[in-house]
Amino acid sequence: LYSVSGGNISQFVASGAATIVGRANMGVGQDISSAAISPDRKQFAAVGQAGKQLLLSAANEVVMNPIHNGSSMSRPVWTARNEVVVADYGVGLVAFESDGTPKKIQLDTTPFGSASDIKAMSVAKDGVRVAMVFRSGTSDVLTVGTMSWTDVGISIVGTHRIEQSITQVSDLVWSSVHSIEVLGSTNNSSTSLVGIDIGTGQLASSLAPAGAQTIAIGANASVYVGVTDGNQSAIVKQEFGPWVKVTDGAAPFALVVAK
Repeated sequence: LYSVSGGNISQFVASGAATIVGRANMGVGQDISSAAISPDRKQFAAVGQAGKQLLLSAANEVVMNPIHNGSSMSRPVWTARNEVVVADYGVGLVAFESDGTPKKIQLDTTPFGSASDIKAMSVAKDGVRVAMVFRSGTSDVLTVGTMSWTDVGISIVGTHRIEQSITQVSDLVWSSVHSIEVLGSTNNSSTSLVGIDIGTGQLASSLAPAGAQTIAIGANASVYVGVTDGNQSAIVKQEFGPWVKVTDGAAPFALVVAK
């Protein structure tokens, strides 16, 4: 399990010990808001400066340097081919090779909006299917599409809505081959953790902990939630009912796509 704090990325083990494994270039002087690890476990991509800068580390390096300036970028995701993709809300999708070289990416026409309407993304463990949240008016629409590769770049095709009840999405992550965990609300209810079977559209909902901001799926399909209370941030996990603090930090994440 990983989390961010200030300009650092830390990895945590069961004993509770933490090791800094990624760091924003100190000359940049910024906080990291979200991050992701590459399928080969050699690189980190991160978003800093309140969603306005994308950072990338070289293979087996700790320091991450800026490679792109944006407007309101989502948590970065990695594809099966070791590429980084982010949704820059209001602007569109951007993609990069693992060395930071820009790569073309396009979204096929959908009835849910354009690429600039995507506010969040999550890639499945196969590195090909991608869940996307479109902002439509005052509501969010949860969809799934498939990435394909051509000589030109990446295309996202076959985008379809997977359920009708969720109206607001704060964060999302694939929890298994056929299911997605969403931090959000249905029909303007309280913030909940909602598990969705993408085949049947069935939902399983439970109340999220107070101050929930982000989610991650760890070992044994455990759900970790990043919570804030004033200026304090922590990672919590549900254990036999109550939510228990695991460690300090924010925006938890784990290896998703694996080679």
